[in-house]
Amino acid sequence: MIGPLAAAVGAIMIAVAPTLPCAVSGSVLMGIGTATFTGHLIPLFLVWTPPELTARFQSLFGIVQAVPMVIMNLAYGLIAARLGAGSALLVTAGICAAAAPVVLGNHRLRTSMINSE
Repeated sequence: MIGPLAAAVGAIMIAVAPTLPCAVSGSVLMGIGTATFTGHLIPLFLVWTPPELTARFQSLFGIVQAVPMVIMNLAYGLIAARLGAGSALLVTAGICAAAAPVVLGNHRLRTSMINSE
């Protein structure tokens, strides 16, 4: 849960950054939050995948990661063009923050992440 929340705070920092060092700090925090979340989640998905399907999972996972980026880049571009880059970053922060309750609400993710530490 900490990863998505850190990424959300980082996105907010970038959106409202009065100086370049503040924006860079937000970028670093967003990267750390994203890496923390995916660094815990991806290994769980691999552990849950039957061994005979691991190659298929890894191939599919590449597509599953790329498609949302294509769609969201278009959406962020439209938001930024109409409302400004700060607004697009605030939408990003909201999406990042929304991932935290998903983890908390999913018993299997919640208990696996606690038991893996």
